Amino acid sequence: MVDDLLTLAENNKKAKGDSDKTNAAAKKLGECAIKAGIDPEKFVAKMKRLQAMDE
Repeated sequence: MVDDLLTLAENNKKAKGDSDKTNAAAKKLGECAIKAGIDPEKFVAKMKRLQAMDE
């Protein structure tokens, strides 16, 4: 699911939205993914990659 999000972001780099909602959703996604067993370090690395796309 996280990889799908990265692909979506890569394909839509010019998309803009509500950053507060986006940050809240990313936090919720992280909590769910970690509870489901994803490696927290891998998740953080992917989220940093996603954040770098916005710069």
